[in-house]
Amino acid sequence: MRKTKPSFFVGQAFRGMFRNGMMTFASVVVLFSCLTVLGAFMLIARNIDYNLESLDNLNQLVAFCDTTTGHAAGERLTLASAPETESGRKFLGWTTVRSSDTPMYQAGQKYTVSEEDSRFGSITFYAVWEGDSDISYDGIRVFFNTSGMKLAEPVGQDDTVYSNGDKITLPAGLQSSNSAISFLGWTTVYEALLEENPTALYKPGDEVTLLAQDARKGVVEFFAVWSETPAFGEFDVVYDPGTETGAEVVTDSEMRLAAVRQMVGSLPYLDGPDAVKFVSKEETLKNEMENLSRYEGIKELFNELSNPYPDTFIITYTSEADVAELERKALAIPDIYNTRSRAQIAESINSVRSGASSVLFWFSVVLFAVSVVVIVNTVKLAVEYRSKEIVIMRYIGATKSFIAAPFEMEGTIIGLFSGLLSFGVQWIAYGYVSRLIIREISIISVLPFSAVWGMILIECLAVGAVTGFIGSVIAIWRYLKA
Repeated sequence: MRKTKPSFFVGQAFRGMFRNGMMTFASVVVLFSCLTVLGAFMLIARNIDYNLESLDNLNQLVAFCDTTTGHAAGERLTLASAPETESGRKFLGWTTVRSSDTPMYQAGQKYTVSEEDSRFGSITFYAVWEGDSDISYDGIRVFFNTSGMKLAEPVGQDDTVYSNGDKITLPAGLQSSNSAISFLGWTTVYEALLEENPTALYKPGDEVTLLAQDARKGVVEFFAVWSETPAFGEFDVVYDPGTETGAEVVTDSEMRLAAVRQMVGSLPYLDGPDAVKFVSKEETLKNEMENLSRYEGIKELFNELSNPYPDTFIITYTSEADVAELERKALAIPDIYNTRSRAQIAESINSVRSGASSVLFWFSVVLFAVSVVVIVNTVKLAVEYRSKEIVIMRYIGATKSFIAAPFEMEGTIIGLFSGLLSFGVQWIAYGYVSRLIIREISIISVLPFSAVWGMILIECLAVGAVTGFIGSVIAIWRYLKA
């Protein structure tokens, strides 16, 4: 018996597809949709993996630090070290009384925050230098203290050096940011502001004669008097180098940041001596400004505002199992107010991936089922159309496999054609979407299609062919059994 060539079955399959017309078209559309959804799922999953790989070391904890907040009453803090100076004068210590030449605290000493030492929410430590009592002041400087009130517009300071007996005009028209509080005038007596109903010694805009006897270390300080005295729950700490010109004093924020750095460096579970990397808020702002260089409006807004970013510590730990305990210990460090681990980022990304995978999986299952049903009906039409031929073939001794082969080939060709069509659409769509993401969302990396095209093509052809073959087998073998 002469062997039948495969081209015979292929030709029979194509004739059957054309005869079925709209049903063949419907099969291609449904299977094409199914393969496209499955391909989209694979592309999303592969891109998520690609972005996770780009994160490098996931065993990292980012701790956010803010050392600009005030201190609560009763809080213990370490006073600043001796200011650096070029004159060689000896630093004796700190005092909270401007006019005092006797130190109350030594550099590096522990201090308990007290409301009694504050002036309008601020505790100032004045440096005491050897020989301060022997210094005579040739001139008088003026300082206007707003008494802790936030103003709608800042009061200007006078940098002029006056002589004894000179006259000045006091600022007028100060406005509190709270419209219910009104400005009453000025006084040089700080203790008067502590009274229940403080009164102004001078009215706004008064002309005042400056006297050396009213100056404390060469400065006459005028305190603003308000209709209501603001209450303070926290206190800022300021270091004043005093009479020593050119003296550099670390700020309270710098002192606190140095303490935080030391405590972070002593945390457990660190992965080696270089496990802690510090990124200052200035560095973060600079990087963000570079990233936003093309957005002029946003750049101008950042220039007008104070730096909104915190100082951060990037901590590399040994094992993901340690992250919970490490996070708890980091949050126990003063001035660290929040943490975020890269494990959390990876978990969030995987959560999105799992959600998308679940939706796409079940959607694909439904489409596969519909695809099989449609292909079954398509092949059934072809079988019904050729039913007389099939009966004759069975009478003359044709095997079931010989009869079924053209119909199985038809379903397989439908699957292969749907797969090729789906691959082409995904290629074009992926290129467009990837360019859009790269242009608009710079923080996301997109895997080049050249890295995944082989996987997508195999998936489209293999799944399409198998689905078409299964649908045709179900249709033809049901008929042959009957």
